[in-house]
Order: sequence, then C-alpha cells, then structure tokens
Amino acid sequence: MKSSSILGIASVLVRGKKYRLLLTGVQFAYLGYKYYQSKKSKTKTSPVDSDLNNKNALSK
Repeated sequence: MKSSSILGIASVLVRGKKYRLLLTGVQFAYLGYKYYQSKKSKTKTSPVDSDLNNKNALSK
C-alpha cells in the first residue's frame, strides 16, 4: 500500500478535527513532494538533453 493511501485512511479514521486536518495536510505535502521529484527526474533524464550534451562533448 502506498504511503499516501495510508495517510488518507488514517485521516478518515481519526476523530479529532485538528488531527484530520493535520493528516490531510501531510498527505497533500507528500503528494506535492512526489510530484516535484517526478518532474525533476524527468528533466534530468531527457533524451534530447543527453543527445545535445554528447554532441557538444564530441565537438570539443
């Protein structure tokens, strides 16, 4: 089970409003972090960028 699913289930099971809001905020922050990491890794491993870097290295 993914940690975002676990946080979602925990926020449903908690009775206190403060804790429910806290867990929902943690889940939102975690999903935002994972989204940011996936976007960051896609820009690093772009095949177009690596081809350009290889051409520049070969021309030097």
